[in-house]
Amino acid sequence: MMNKRVYQEPQQLITQLFVLLAEFASVQQEHAACLAENRLKNLMSWRQQREQAFRRLRQVLDRVADFADCDEAVRQRLLNEMGKILENEKQLAELAGAQRDRLQGSLRVMRKGKQALKGYSLYQGGSPGPRYLSNNS
Repeated sequence: MMNKRVYQEPQQLITQLFVLLAEFASVQQEHAACLAENRLKNLMSWRQQREQAFRRLRQVLDRVADFADCDEAVRQRLLNEMGKILENEKQLAELAGAQRDRLQGSLRVMRKGKQALKGYSLYQGGSPGPRYLSNNS
């Protein structure tokens, strides 16, 4: 009975690992779609989501590493899945970089516009503010 439990545990861990890899890939796809569609409302929560998913992946990977005697087919499948995850990360980093560059360009344009508007101000340079005259005086 004890041998069966020892055998099931690595299999369960490997199954759990593949589930976590699929979840992480799903998070990557969701974030890539949001970046591509310029939906950045939940940008701050993305980091937390990704760190949590990565932390769970790492915990399971550390436990799976103890069982180095897994089947070669499982090992190859695991390498393929992790390769896809890494490729998705590269693409996501490129999308995020492009989005950052676009936003920085927009900020520069807005700053120039703000400076131009200041140049049209009547009261630039420390002149007194507008005075309001009342008919009641």
